[in-house]
Amino acid sequence: MNIIRLIAVFTFAIGTMAAAAQKQKVRIVVDGDTGQGIPNVSITGKGFTIVTDSLGRFVLPNDCKTLVFSHLNYTSYLANVNDIGDYVALYPNYQQLDEVMVFGTPGKNPLEELNSQLKINKTDAQLMTANPNGNLLGLFKYLIPKKWRTSKKKKRQEELKKLLEEY
Repeated sequence: MNIIRLIAVFTFAIGTMAAAAQKQKVRIVVDGDTGQGIPNVSITGKGFTIVTDSLGRFVLPNDCKTLVFSHLNYTSYLANVNDIGDYVALYPNYQQLDEVMVFGTPGKNPLEELNSQLKINKTDAQLMTANPNGNLLGLFKYLIPKKWRTSKKKKRQEELKKLLEEY
């Protein structure tokens, strides 16, 4: 019985030491100019890809040898795992464009499209902008059916239309 306990304790101790030996080291990718951590750097090795966190930290798997560090705004870096320390520096990739060309077709103005869907005439649109309660209240006229609207609102709008036309 004691031998079984001794073997169990010995197995547990060896397993604990093996787990402690496999404790992985946290490393940081930093900007070579400022020294600040770079988030979202893609680190690619044989059979895996990892991404740095918001502070530029990452943990490598045990079985990697060669790594490629890449980021959109930085020059890519190829490194051997034995050659990198706690910090990996990436340097900004400054690119200057000579010429930019934009292609496209002219489309409808979004306001004109909204106007065509709601069928608002010019006078009503001006009244909505003059409404002291805000523009959204003026849109209720077009969103709520006529049978649910009150006659007081209609009278007020007619008065405002007359004032606007006279102005």
